Amino acid sequence: MVRAIKVNQWLLIVIGALCILSPAHIARILPYLLGGVMALIGIADISLWNRDPQKEAVTADLSHGLVLLIVGVSFALQGENALFPMGITWAIFGIRKASQTLAHLIQAIERQEASCFLALEFCVRILLALLLLFNPLGKFTPHLRILGAELIISNVQPAIKQQRKADSHSNSEPQPQRTADRKDE
Repeated sequence: MVRAIKVNQWLLIVIGALCILSPAHIARILPYLLGGVMALIGIADISLWNRDPQKEAVTADLSHGLVLLIVGVSFALQGENALFPMGITWAIFGIRKASQTLAHLIQAIERQEASCFLALEFCVRILLALLLLFNPLGKFTPHLRILGAELIISNVQPAIKQQRKADSHSNSEPQPQRTADRKDE
């Protein structure tokens, strides 16, 4: 199983563990880390736009890059003061995910498929998002623990699937035939 986990998956698993073990410390440094990453991605998007000869076709890259750069630098400059808007933004993302889950739930009900898990997932997503929305500073640290668990689960699970797939392929490949009596040895 270990060989199937890629470097980025290991990194996300380690970050997940840090979020679970030390959420208060992660919360203190998150505006700088996230702000820096957002700024770097923004610069990369701007440079992609700058290199493209058909700039009209990738204007979205430029606008996306500029917004990421501005918000990322703002988070980094504000430091811990950025936790409140980060919490609200995180809550809005959670509400959006809850909405998507609800759409899947409605589709499952229309197809008369089992939907208990989707109903539970929707309830948990909307509840956590609303808790964070109305108390972004108070619920930020617990949400980091949840994020940590999600990072670990979402990166270990694909690695296990990859390993099982690799194992099934190695078992299905024809094995070379052994010669019982080799006289030339």
